[in-house]
Amino acid sequence: RSHVNTGVEAKQLSESLNTMIDKINALLEQVKKEQIRIRKAEFELLQAQINPHFFHNTLVTIRFMIQMEEYNEADRALLAFSKLLRKSFVNSQKIIPIREELAMVEDYLELMKLRYRDKFQWKILAAEDVMELGILKNVIQPLVENSISHGFNMKDDMGHIVICAYRIKESVIIEVEDDGVGVDLEKINNSIHNQQTVKAGDQLNGIGLSNIQMRILRNFGSQYGLSVEVNSSGGVTFRMNIPVIQMEGVNS
Repeated sequence: RSHVNTGVEAKQLSESLNTMIDKINALLEQVKKEQIRIRKAEFELLQAQINPHFFHNTLVTIRFMIQMEEYNEADRALLAFSKLLRKSFVNSQKIIPIREELAMVEDYLELMKLRYRDKFQWKILAAEDVMELGILKNVIQPLVENSISHGFNMKDDMGHIVICAYRIKESVIIEVEDDGVGVDLEKINNSIHNQQTVKAGDQLNGIGLSNIQMRILRNFGSQYGLSVEVNSSGGVTFRMNIPVIQMEGVNS
């Protein structure tokens, strides 16, 4: 800002300059608020796209059980589903502790076990120093869903899923590894980067993958994100890289 107090012309120029600065600052603040509003709307849209997909798949599973007259299993599935919904909607915050995210994933796996009996086993390996750090809500479950749908539907013997969470310096790494039959790696990468439309009936949950990537990029920047590779067992390993998020005051 200008603080000229002597000379009529200089003073008028100073006042005009300050008025222009005030208007620019007001416009910058308006743009900032608008960007925050847009980011919030985009996040809510991406979140809404993930949840209906999961709801649909779960209801199809329960319907399948009823058709097969597996009423006890259907009852257990409904109870597990209601438990998962309760955890999902009680906490409306977009960032939750990794401990809570993994608990919801375990509820999901219990639900899927009722459908894919004797088809897969799982193990969760999370380092103690990451359990209370933050993570975007509902980003691990779609990865597990892909491991189940693409990895074990065509597999004759027992499948395995290993979920790992650990810290490397200022990053948290989440890995979901399976020993399934594998998929087209290029197809998965195209889905992650939203370059391919997933067809109806496709086993790959491309909507979930692209949404995870978009949410990570929009919240944390391009140095973070989702990647995929074929592992030594011939299955797929999804790897998520996010920053270290301390939960104190993060959702305030």
